[in-house]
Amino acid sequence: YNSLERNYFTGSPSQLEKQFGFSFSFTTLMQMLSTQMVSPQANWELNYLPGRYLLQDYDASGGSLPNPTREVFTDVELHGESFRVVQQTLREPVNGKVYSARYQNFQSQNEGYPAKVILEFAQNGRTTIELNVTSVERDGGFSFPFNIPSSYAPLP
Repeated sequence: YNSLERNYFTGSPSQLEKQFGFSFSFTTLMQMLSTQMVSPQANWELNYLPGRYLLQDYDASGGSLPNPTREVFTDVELHGESFRVVQQTLREPVNGKVYSARYQNFQSQNEGYPAKVILEFAQNGRTTIELNVTSVERDGGFSFPFNIPSSYAPLP
């Protein structure tokens, strides 16, 4: 549910994808939101650049041609000292889609969570979502059934 606009959506993720024209994998989205590394489509290749490591599941050097039947290519950038994920990018060249998540301002009081998460989706335009993380509750309680406040309206 959206607490800013006081509305909510009920239904399957595929219905939401159709409504917004935004295709995503729930597992991938959750990995990106929680700063976990996304799963590679093939073996990782590691490259060191000044101050950072770059993991890629394809040969970015051009030494071998990428498999044209592959649908997703993954890049994960790690901080050079802390090895925290600072950016992840998934490319679907066949569909012209690019998903990206950047993580900024890691703070120790957040137990390793970034203070800002920037999600981008590009396909015939660009959508950017910036999330400011003010607090993180780990292992907090979550009860079911979940109730949406009565003052919220269904998403049109």
